[in-house]
Amino acid sequence: MNRLSTNFFMLFVLLVSACQKPSNLGLNILPENDLLNVVYSDSTTLITHTVLDDSLNTKNAPSALLGSYNDPIFGKVAASFYTQVNLKNTNNNFGSASDLVCDSIVLSLVYKSIYGGTEQQTVRVYELIQALSQDSNYYSYSNAGDYSLLTDIGTKTFVPNVTDSVIVDGKKLNPQLRIQMNNSLGQNFLAESGTANIASNTTFKNFFKGIYVKTSNGSQSLRKGAVLNFSLSDLQSGITVYYRNTNTLDTGKFELLFSGEATNIHFNHIDHDYSGAAQIQSQLSASDSVQTNSIYVQGLEGVKAKIYMPFLNQYKKSGAIAINKAELVLKVDVDASVDAYPVYDVPVRLFVEAVDSTGGFYLLPDIYLEGESFFGGIYDAANNVYKFNIARHVQDLMNGKKDYGFFIVPVSGGFNANRVVIGGGGSTGPLQMKLNLVYTKLY
Repeated sequence: MNRLSTNFFMLFVLLVSACQKPSNLGLNILPENDLLNVVYSDSTTLITHTVLDDSLNTKNAPSALLGSYNDPIFGKVAASFYTQVNLKNTNNNFGSASDLVCDSIVLSLVYKSIYGGTEQQTVRVYELIQALSQDSNYYSYSNAGDYSLLTDIGTKTFVPNVTDSVIVDGKKLNPQLRIQMNNSLGQNFLAESGTANIASNTTFKNFFKGIYVKTSNGSQSLRKGAVLNFSLSDLQSGITVYYRNTNTLDTGKFELLFSGEATNIHFNHIDHDYSGAAQIQSQLSASDSVQTNSIYVQGLEGVKAKIYMPFLNQYKKSGAIAINKAELVLKVDVDASVDAYPVYDVPVRLFVEAVDSTGGFYLLPDIYLEGESFFGGIYDAANNVYKFNIARHVQDLMNGKKDYGFFIVPVSGGFNANRVVIGGGGSTGPLQMKLNLVYTKLY
C-alpha cells in the first residue's frame, strides 16, 4: 500500500473508529483480589532514530504545492507541481483566427494555506511536451520529462498573500496568485478557433499537454521562504486568455480550468536537501540501532522517527502479565519546534505505522479496535506532548510477536509540510520519550 493510499485509509479508519467505545484493556479480566498485583513502570528503554520517509504517490493530491524555504533544523525544501488543463467550454469558436489578437493570458492559482514566512518568491511556468498518463503513478520524486527542455511561458516574483481577495473584471475573487504569461501562448490558442483541437478535452489535451510550475528562488537565507498550498479544484483556478477581434472590435476571453473532469491529472514534485541540517544528517548516515537524544518528524516525504521497544521481555521474567495500559509519551522540543520557529507549525496530529517482517506498514490494533479518541496522537499545546495508547500492540509483543519497530509520521504528511522535533529515547532530561506501563502479574 503506498503512502497516499495509506493516508486516505488511515483517515477513513479514524472517522469510523471515532464512534467506537474505548475499552480498559486488561482491567476487566482480573479478580478484585489480584489488583494488588498491578504494577506501574515508566523506565522502559526505547531505541529511537530518524530515517528518510518513503516516497509518496502525489497523483491528484488535494493541494498543488509550490514554493521553497530554508529551515535551520530541517534543511531546504522545494515544491513544484505538474497539471493538465481542461476546457471550460467545448466547441470553442471565437471567429476568424486571423482577426484575433491576444491582449493578455493569466494563470490564476487560488490559495489554500501557507507554511513558512511571507518573503518574496519567484516562480516559473513551463509548457509540458510530454503527456501525463492516467495509467501511471506519480511520486514526489517523479518528473514529466526534463524541464530544461520545456518552454518558459511565464515568470513572476511576488510576496504571498493568502488572506486578501483580488478584484478582477469588477468582481471580488478569492485570494490568489496571478501570473501573466507570454502572449504567444494565448495567440497559439486563438489560432485554433473553430478547430478540433479546442472542441473537446480529449483533443485539447493532445494539443496542449499541460503546465509545470516551479520555484526559482536561488539561495535562500535561513528561516526564509514558504511552501504554498493551492486549490486546483477551485473554479477560479485556471488560465484565462483575454482577446479582441480586430474586425468586429469585440473583446472576449477563453477560459481553461484545472478541474471539471474526473480524469484530469496533477501531481506534486518535492525536493529535500539535508546537507545543511547537521543533526538530521548525522542520524540519516548512522545505523538505526544507534540511540539518539532527539528525533525529527517532517511532512512532504521528509523524515520520520523509528522506535523500537526491545526490552519489553524484562517484564515477563517473573511470569505472565496482562497490559492494562501502555501510554507512549512524545515530548516536543519547543526550542526547536514552537518557540524559536513560530512560522513552522507542528503537526496537529501524529500517527503510528507499525512495521511487519516484509518492511510493510500496518495499523496498530489500538486504532481500529479502540477508536480514535482512545488512540490519541493529537498535539497537546498546553503541555507540548503527543500521547498514544498502544496497550494492545504492547500486549502482542509481550505474547511473542516480533518487534520490527514502528514509525511516527504526521497525519496527511503527504500534503502538509508541518515538522516537529521530539525528545528521543536517549535523552535523560525532561524531553525523554516515555512508555508508561500499567500491568498485572497473572502468576
